[in-house]
Amino acid sequence: MEGDSPCILHTMQNGLNGGPLDHPEWGGWGGRYALLDLTRQSMLYTDTTDFAIGKDNATWSSNHATIWRWRQAFQEEMSARVQWSVLGNYSAGSHPPVVSVNGSCGSAPYELEVQPGQVVTLDASGTYDLDANLTGKNALQFKWFHYWEITTLQGNRGEVPQLNFTLSGDAHGSVATTTLPKGDLACAAPPGLWQPEGIQETCQQYHVVLEVTGSGTPPIRRYKRVILKVQPPTAISGSNVKRDEL
Repeated sequence: MEGDSPCILHTMQNGLNGGPLDHPEWGGWGGRYALLDLTRQSMLYTDTTDFAIGKDNATWSSNHATIWRWRQAFQEEMSARVQWSVLGNYSAGSHPPVVSVNGSCGSAPYELEVQPGQVVTLDASGTYDLDANLTGKNALQFKWFHYWEITTLQGNRGEVPQLNFTLSGDAHGSVATTTLPKGDLACAAPPGLWQPEGIQETCQQYHVVLEVTGSGTPPIRRYKRVILKVQPPTAISGSNVKRDEL
């Protein structure tokens, strides 16, 4: 993807990307990119593909989808920022919510080591609204989703088990619970690559994104990225993994 807009959008610290925490391969408003130079001598990245639902409710797959999946969010934020210059009082405009997951605030991802099959609860009830005192405001909206494309090595949907969420906490779903895949899925060798059979020493990492839509008009969104780092089952160690002998 080429252009000035993706470049500037990648600098916005909104909980997805920006600043010292920026990882182009993790995706954000400026798109998602794969490291082309694996030697890391040039740190050259190239386009990659996301699967996203369009306005027609159909699922589309393209390099452009890595950006347009966020289109409504960044366009409404730009509109809200314009309002700051129009309104006589900055406090009367729309402002971003402050997102907290399991007590973790700020732009840095929340990283959690987990076991295969573990039930994980992510609690964003501590998120607060800077526009809580505005007249006619809306309620904060919580949207949890599994950004599975980040985990794939070959862009194959079958490589990554789908994480499903059960919502609770309040009517808007501020608390999400998910059950992680078992070890034979979370720690399996990637298809098409030569690996010993069975559970591997290195398991998958899953990116869960919480999008919180602010209560102002136009709304501003902020995010919290949760990285679930699956650990190999405790019974598996380097000495126990089956390997071919020379």
